[in-house]
Amino acid sequence: MDYALLKKSVSVHQVAQMLNLRQHHMVGGWHRAACPRCDFGTSKSLILLCERNLFVCATAGIIGDQIALVSHAKNVRPYAAAQQIAVHYSLRHVLEQPREKHAPESQKPRNSAQA
Repeated sequence: MDYALLKKSVSVHQVAQMLNLRQHHMVGGWHRAACPRCDFGTSKSLILLCERNLFVCATAGIIGDQIALVSHAKNVRPYAAAQQIAVHYSLRHVLEQPREKHAPESQKPRNSAQA
C-alpha cells in the first residue's frame, strides 16, 4: 500500500463524500459536519480543512489526514481505512504497492506533549 500516493490521489473532501458526510456550512474555508462516530443528533464537531487535506474531530480531540478520517469514522485500523478508500476510488495501483506502515498525520491527539 502506497499511502503517499493514496493521499495524493484522493482528497479529504472526496473521503468525506465517500463517507456521505453532510457538510452543513463553511466558515473561513472550513467545512463543518457531524462526526459519524462521535456526534449524535445535530452536533457539528467534525471540521474539514480541505486546503490542508486534514480533518479535526473536536469531540474526540483528533487531527488527521484522509486515512485517519475513515479510520476514525468507521472505527477501523489505518490499513483497513486506506484499503477502503483505494477500493472505493478504484485505485488498483495503490493497492498493489508493498505494504508500508502508516505514520503520517494520522490520529494525532490535540494538545499532546512533544516527546
